[in-house]
Amino acid sequence: MSVAQLGEWVEVRDAGVAGRGLFTVKDVPQGQVILVDTPYVAVQMSGTDEEEEWGVHTGPPVIRACSACLRQIGPITEQLQRAAGLSEPPRLSGLDLDSARTCCATGSVVAQGCCAASGGACPEEWCSAECAQRDAELHSVVHSVEYGPVLQFGMEDNRVFDTAARCLVVALAEHVRTGLTMAEVLTPLLDCVSGDWWDLVEMPEEVPEEETADFREAMKATVMRGHAVVTAAITATGLAAKADPAALAELLDARVFFHALGALHLNSIEVDIEDDPVLGVLEAVSAAPPQHRDSLVAELRPVLDGIVASRAADESDDEMDGAGAAVEDGESEPSSLLEQAIEMAPTLKGTGLFLQIRFCNHSCDPNAEVRFAESALGELVALEAIPAGAEVSISYFDAEDMSLDERAAELASYQVDSCGCRRCTSER
Repeated sequence: MSVAQLGEWVEVRDAGVAGRGLFTVKDVPQGQVILVDTPYVAVQMSGTDEEEEWGVHTGPPVIRACSACLRQIGPITEQLQRAAGLSEPPRLSGLDLDSARTCCATGSVVAQGCCAASGGACPEEWCSAECAQRDAELHSVVHSVEYGPVLQFGMEDNRVFDTAARCLVVALAEHVRTGLTMAEVLTPLLDCVSGDWWDLVEMPEEVPEEETADFREAMKATVMRGHAVVTAAITATGLAAKADPAALAELLDARVFFHALGALHLNSIEVDIEDDPVLGVLEAVSAAPPQHRDSLVAELRPVLDGIVASRAADESDDEMDGAGAAVEDGESEPSSLLEQAIEMAPTLKGTGLFLQIRFCNHSCDPNAEVRFAESALGELVALEAIPAGAEVSISYFDAEDMSLDERAAELASYQVDSCGCRRCTSER
């Protein structure tokens, strides 16, 4: 039996039909942080609820955040300005932002003249010099002229191609930096559960069953084109010139790219950061005593109107007619407008691949969960006391209000045949 201990509380070992799993080595109290995992790669999403999967693009992120760890950057008034699409930051006097919600940093580390592809105007920044240094090699490749076709291909087809390419760049950078063989560098990534991406993705509802095979063949052809684009782009970079030629060829083998795509589909975790700048302010206002709430809403009115209006523009007239008309006519009650803005506010979200947390198997009645307090640093936290020798499980999706059949259908997309947890067993 292969056993590898991860920190103080858990080890990886055989979990039977589920493959490998994470097991406690001693009693874990409720609320204990079992391990903390830095993402192998993490990507910030736009922050609107239309973008829930790798392949959907709804524009650049609304929330200003660190390119490496996704920690929010800048004054809270600027975050509110961006969320509402205002020409200048709002002036807020009635809300104590220091106690309600302030961003982690008032300044940032900004790349200067690094992006030839964008005329030197770099769109990325970091919350600290440490994050900038950790992200430097990946950043130098992703924002080079040579990498531009990968970004374009991802925008036109599916952003997972760009993210898989980033995984390869991370591995290449480690090889160049450490001198490790490519086999050693790739082991953590290739150790992830994977499969053929074109067979893993959910079939769109509009595709008839008789056309399923043709659709998947077309997706496979797209993956082949994507691999060609990624190979050409990475080969042309300065980082590739520093690598051992044989190691570079091993990295750019089509099977490695295919594995990365499948690993991202089956192992990536939604990064939903709790310390959310915009939503945090709105919820603080909502929780204010009634005698103060209306005056706070009045002061925030331009922000609330802007958030609702910006989302109304993205929805159909039928779906948003009531909300849009209320904002234009100024007829929304303060509490109603605040509720709409809370529902529509952009959030600080991303997606990441975590090479330790990925060992957690699914349970519809989990004893642990992954939390993201301030950044994309994943904390595996015990939801209950877990005895020594027990398996640590998480839920791969929000299973709380789903029926047994609904959960089984969702599990199928993760290549999981069934769940044997106490909840599923009792409902069969």
